[in-house]
Amino acid sequence: VYDPTDATPHTNTTGASAEWRSSATQITSFYVRAGADYSTRDAFGTVTKLSSTSFNGGIGAEFRYPTTRFVIDALRSTAPSSSGVVVNRTEARLRIAHDFQPRFSGLIAARAIRTSGLASSGSVSDRKYATGTAGFEWRASRSVSIAGTYNYTWQKYQFTPTAAESNG
Repeated sequence: VYDPTDATPHTNTTGASAEWRSSATQITSFYVRAGADYSTRDAFGTVTKLSSTSFNGGIGAEFRYPTTRFVIDALRSTAPSSSGVVVNRTEARLRIAHDFQPRFSGLIAARAIRTSGLASSGSVSDRKYATGTAGFEWRASRSVSIAGTYNYTWQKYQFTPTAAESNG
């Protein structure tokens, strides 16, 4: 539930999903998730009431080798955004972590997201968003480690002529 204290409409999403997981071997596991969500947005001022039922789900796999873990999945969900608009979110994720030594590991990850308003909302511009991460961790002991990451973020809105980028 998105319940702002300012003059924006209230939104609510409820739903149910089922998930099936399988570990085919000690190395591989898979999952499939499917469900439905019912989303509403209250009428407020010139904003009309909106309600929609949409499919949500995902599929993914994880591969665990002695020194490398590989995860890939694709997801779809419907939820209120931070601005109180109900959006569909389609997402793809990839993560690879590798132990170079018992105390030193590295990772790379990528994530791509596309958000779009529900078909009947009309007031939301589509957004494409991508992020990439590269990092390391060195463990001095069980409770002390030094980690470093580099993050790259890219974002583009449908009616904006340029994209935004961030490094950090």
